[in-house]
Amino acid sequence: MKPLFDFLALAREDLEANFWSFLTETFSLEEEEKLALLLPFALESGKLSSPAESPWATPRMLAQLLGLSYTRLRELYHPRGKLRRFRFIRFLEAFEKYPLIDRPYRLPEMLLDRLSGLRPVLEQVEELSPAPNGNMGPLACQIVSLARRCREEERPFLLELIGEREAALLALEEALGEIGLPAWTVSLPAVDDDTLGEILREALFEGRLVVLTEARARALPQALIKDLGFYLVLIAYKPLGLFDNRLLVPHPPASYLADVFKGCGLAESWPLPFSRRALKSLIRTNLTLQEFLLEKYRQKAAGLATVREPRRKLADLILPPKEKGLLEHLLLRLKRRHLVWEEPGLAYLAYPRQGINVLFSGPPGTGKTLAAEALAEALGLPLIVVDLAGVASKWVGETEKHLRHIFEELVSPETLVVFDEAEALFGRRVESRQAQDRYANMEISYLLQRLEDHRGSVILTTNFEPALDEAFLRRLDLIIRFPFPDEETRAKLWRRFLACLPETRGLEVSRLARQHHLSGGQIRNVVLTAAHLAGGGPVGPREIEEALALEMAKLGAMWEGK
Repeated sequence: MKPLFDFLALAREDLEANFWSFLTETFSLEEEEKLALLLPFALESGKLSSPAESPWATPRMLAQLLGLSYTRLRELYHPRGKLRRFRFIRFLEAFEKYPLIDRPYRLPEMLLDRLSGLRPVLEQVEELSPAPNGNMGPLACQIVSLARRCREEERPFLLELIGEREAALLALEEALGEIGLPAWTVSLPAVDDDTLGEILREALFEGRLVVLTEARARALPQALIKDLGFYLVLIAYKPLGLFDNRLLVPHPPASYLADVFKGCGLAESWPLPFSRRALKSLIRTNLTLQEFLLEKYRQKAAGLATVREPRRKLADLILPPKEKGLLEHLLLRLKRRHLVWEEPGLAYLAYPRQGINVLFSGPPGTGKTLAAEALAEALGLPLIVVDLAGVASKWVGETEKHLRHIFEELVSPETLVVFDEAEALFGRRVESRQAQDRYANMEISYLLQRLEDHRGSVILTTNFEPALDEAFLRRLDLIIRFPFPDEETRAKLWRRFLACLPETRGLEVSRLARQHHLSGGQIRNVVLTAAHLAGGGPVGPREIEEALALEMAKLGAMWEGK
């Protein structure tokens, strides 16, 4: 075995001395653990030829080299041993069914780069730079005070920031200059545990603060964070209970946000917080804020939803005064919700709810989806319409996976999300007589849970309200029932749609409204069909009557089908 020791000695000569010293001293590696790391490095660097057919290091190879017992070998390569606990090695997945002693392993790419004297490329991290001026808000002052206290007491700086991601990043940007640490941000859902371990280890070596965003208690690798977190901030919507230090992130006031936008060279402000880094990215892309949000959520949609730029306005809606008043109340509530949740007493009263859930109910064509679009336009937010065909899956667990993606990636304070024909997903639970019923009930229960803990705005639309599970109705903040239009409302709808035509002749709107009991969507279809029949000429009674006959034939076919 002596030649193997010689090869390992040669491999040790090629190591980057500073990083090797950091690694062995920071993590207090024993000699056998060092050799377990040197073995795959010697094979990778060509200093050692494998005595076996496989080119990879194995625990058996180390045991033969050092004469280790099986008990000691298990201790070295145990999941809670330092080699695996600190993500120093990775077993090859293709051999995971092999006995531990024969499972090939290698060093992660980042670790190999560092040991070779190279700076690894970290694609999953983003640099977070200090704010250019020295002004700090109250939250930034609290962060700086905590960081100084941790430094004086020589203990890790570990903090949970509870609130909106961009608002938390704004405060961190202001605090970084005083804290004196470079910082990375990492989206926690975008990295696996091994990659996160490498990032945290790399941050330890460089003396960086790591900010983990979109942290959620159920998916949090707690052991890994406790092992490798030293300068670490978690941003989450709800308390995680992982660190003792926890600060609430208030919604920034409009005047503060206007100053941030102005400081980044933007004239228009926005009621929602954006970090300075996000605003600089926006400037580089030369997009408006609305275009920036549309592009951001189109990339996240993953084929499960359609992201639309809202064009309809509330003025385009023709509704009875009662329903119009409810929509205006809903708009006011959507605009002011962050003001309510900033009050501790009201936030406690609403807990755990922070999102808004609304049901639009009514016959087809009465303006439910149009109203949702008008609300999105008034708020300046993207309209996201969930594609139920893309969400529902026959495979067990896939539907919940798609719904999790929608609620975690698309439902946010920056969007308005619509579940059209909601009864397809939010139907009543049934008695479990077969496996299919049980899984359907599980999906409904999962939706009930997600409606409780999101922070965005969700609108459900339905043509058949009795089909919805009663538990969903309890979780709704508002129900707006869109009535079938009466004669007066139909006359207004005819006038509104006919006014969009270049030219009309001889049309009696009052007669059309009186004789034809159509919804707003159907009247719109008739006007569009008549315009096609006119071929660019004026639309008269003949074109309208023909278009009406086609619409009625379509309705007749639908009723026959039913």
